[in-house]
Amino acid sequence: MQDFATEIREAVHELHQQIESTYLAFRMMHGIISKPEYSWILTQLYYLHNFLEPTWQTDSNLAGFFDLKKYSRLQTIKADLELLVNGDMPAIHETTQKLLQNTSTMYQQNNFTLIGVLYVLEGSRLGSVYLTEPLMNALSLQDATGASYFLCTPEPWYKAWYRFKESMNHIVGLPQQFENIKHAAVNTFEGMIELYQTKPA
Repeated sequence: MQDFATEIREAVHELHQQIESTYLAFRMMHGIISKPEYSWILTQLYYLHNFLEPTWQTDSNLAGFFDLKKYSRLQTIKADLELLVNGDMPAIHETTQKLLQNTSTMYQQNNFTLIGVLYVLEGSRLGSVYLTEPLMNALSLQDATGASYFLCTPEPWYKAWYRFKESMNHIVGLPQQFENIKHAAVNTFEGMIELYQTKPA
């Protein structure tokens, strides 16, 4: 049986290595990111999730594969920003707008492409465990409050996420859609690299 999740992971492998050397990701991993920089990238992620989550949940072909309502990130990001910048969210950046437009266009052409987008945005949380110490130090946090988006993934999420990746192998008609899904994952990752490479003003 074809392992679609593995094929997506292999398609974005080199991009995954690239994003670690981007301006914001490097500063986050090395504990030197400032609160304004962190708040900026967190806000851009909010705009992305604000499109992804309701779009996914209202699509009858997608909502049953992974419950984004149960694992919504929107309230977590809002709570983090409330603590970090009193909820005063930075404006959406042109890079984020471009990624959102590309995502919307791909979805309108083929709703299964959102699987590739979800794989990148949600799957990236698996590596957040490595951010705990440097991120808390950089933001001067006593606990994970304020960085919950990255540092507070609920335990059931992991099981649900692995079930989702396994379920991809059983989605009717997915083999015919897979190249589009893989393209969407690569497109999303490239957009994320551009976003993390940005130096907030």
